[in-house]
Amino acid sequence: MDSRYPIGEFRVNENITKDDVQHWINDIEAAPNHLFEAVKGLTDHESGIEIKIKKRLLVGSLFKI
Repeated sequence: MDSRYPIGEFRVNENITKDDVQHWINDIEAAPNHLFEAVKGLTDHESGIEIKIKKRLLVGSLFKI
């Protein structure tokens, strides 16, 4: 694996379809839920107080809590 591209080298698709765009929209819509799931189990010790506060602000703004 090339450490410059940990998830793979970027490749541009020259033929973008409506399905591609819909897939990207779905990914963007799902991102807040993925973020919430990724951080919901963190303790203050794991995340640090400052990060914990930022996490609550970020998640709260994404979900309008």
